[in-house]
Amino acid sequence: MFVAAADDRAVDEAFQSGADALCFAAAGESAPSFKKMAAKIAAVRQQVAAPLIFISIPALDDHSIEARLDVIAPLAPDGLVLQNCGSGRAVRRLGALLAVKEAETGIAEGSTRIIALAAGTAASIFELGTFAKAGRRLIALAWDAERLAACLGVEEAVATEANASAAPTALARNLLSFAARAAKVMALDRAPPGADVERLRRSCEASRRDGFGGKWTSDSKAIAIINALFA
Repeated sequence: MFVAAADDRAVDEAFQSGADALCFAAAGESAPSFKKMAAKIAAVRQQVAAPLIFISIPALDDHSIEARLDVIAPLAPDGLVLQNCGSGRAVRRLGALLAVKEAETGIAEGSTRIIALAAGTAASIFELGTFAKAGRRLIALAWDAERLAACLGVEEAVATEANASAAPTALARNLLSFAARAAKVMALDRAPPGADVERLRRSCEASRRDGFGGKWTSDSKAIAIINALFA
């Protein structure tokens, strides 16, 4: 589940949602915000059955990426979610940067895993096969439905409707599933934003049928249904 660390209410709801993993947004965060994020992460880890902790970061062409990793590394997240990930090469590059940060902070090498938010542009579709050689840090490919919808000029509701087989985004979704299987990692589908219970249930069933191992969402109310369908 994606959650804004600066939103106390959203964080509290995420804590109680039962999500397997929480991903805190780090893009554009100031130093005080990172300090607050660290406090939230510490609170999560005090739970008896604490979820995995991930932090999302922007694409590697962001000029501040190394400075951002300097702040993130001491938080020792279980992993990072790489936004706008265009290829397996980007994952390997991030892995190399993480190896340096892990050594500097005394964290076990390779312990920080990576989820790639992929297939978000037309060009990136042709790079999905490169994730098979992205390295051992990669644990999942997550479909970047929102960004792809914007790229293609279609409504996000169409892009995230799992059974919309005629939509141009269906090809990207299917190819991401194939790429994840080739890379031997989990494929994560996007939960339809604002979906009612029945629509979300149908979407989860379709995702399971199509080979996806889970759903990601920003809606804490969707977690119980997602957990039930992917148990």
